[in-house]
Amino acid sequence: MRRDLLALRRGVDKETLRTASDAIAGHVTRLAALQAPGCMLGYHPMADEVDILPCFTAAMADGRQTGLAAMDSRGATPTLTPVAWQPGEPLERAALGVWQPPQATWRPIPLEEISLVLVPGLGFDRAGGRLGFGKGYYDRFLARLRALPTPPLLAGVGLQRQLLRHVPMEPWDIHLDGVVTEEGWRPAQQ
Repeated sequence: MRRDLLALRRGVDKETLRTASDAIAGHVTRLAALQAPGCMLGYHPMADEVDILPCFTAAMADGRQTGLAAMDSRGATPTLTPVAWQPGEPLERAALGVWQPPQATWRPIPLEEISLVLVPGLGFDRAGGRLGFGKGYYDRFLARLRALPTPPLLAGVGLQRQLLRHVPMEPWDIHLDGVVTEEGWRPAQQ
């Protein structure tokens, strides 16, 4: 399933991806405005992912702090760490080819300050299921956020064609609160 979804994502032409990314950015901006003040955490898109960089610019214009979920490989098990970042600040390629701030410049964000998390994935379903790359980095991180007294909104971001009937979930997989596609915000239906 991962191989098929990765091929599907890579097969989207640049113009379709750009148009969908623009629509998604608008939907994310409206969704962020409905959340409590706090940090919007996201990811730096890879070449074939939805471009969410305009979401960071819009969040900053609304007075929100922005950050990236950065890969921390210092321990025995790599983890995601929320670090402050704004468009235009330096990035470097890290594990798995993701772009993140250089570790020496990290400004960690306390989990309690995060109000919205934009979560990448290969596939999503209407129940909040998410299929990632199978390494568990996001699920371990999202579990920490879910354990907070007031957890942030966890929003998957992808193209409508990545929205599936059912995503296989293991007991340790974390369900999202919904998915943003070019067609809008779709709250999870349990």
